[in-house]
Amino acid sequence: MLPHDPPLTTATEHVLLVTNAHWVRYVPSTIISMFLLLMGIFFLSLTSTIVLLPGAATTIYILGAALILLAYHKFFHMYFSERMRTIIITDKRVIYLHTRLYMAAHEHEIPLRRIHDVSVERIGFITYLLNCGFICFEAPIGPEESVKRCIPFVPHPDRVGELIVGLLPAATDRAIMSGE
Repeated sequence: MLPHDPPLTTATEHVLLVTNAHWVRYVPSTIISMFLLLMGIFFLSLTSTIVLLPGAATTIYILGAALILLAYHKFFHMYFSERMRTIIITDKRVIYLHTRLYMAAHEHEIPLRRIHDVSVERIGFITYLLNCGFICFEAPIGPEESVKRCIPFVPHPDRVGELIVGLLPAATDRAIMSGE
């Protein structure tokens, strides 16, 4: 959020949860960066063994240095970009901010009154082990159609999903009718 942006908490709206995406988001890019780094180191070490072809040694050295530089920039660009995924839940809406460093900024806002269904999706054993998942919302866009939007890599998705379900207007109406 920029300094000139209006505050999220107003007289009629209150922030209930602010969280960043789960750390597992870094794993694929880190593996790719480490692979590029190892390949760069391999090519740099290979240049010391090539004595007969000085032109080839120079080319391999430049390739190795470029791979190390690419790994370095990919890792830190990924780290600073992925750090900018924020999930904000207020008593009136769910906001998902996704900012890529120097490239794009996306804000997805879903008013709670438009959410028809909330589901938690986990793919594979690792998401259960690390307690992360996807929070998916189904919102009607017409009389017979609905759209499903998902927020990826939510930490503690069951707890976040329960919080959102408790805020839905239909859940509030049911609680009022049952006397809770």
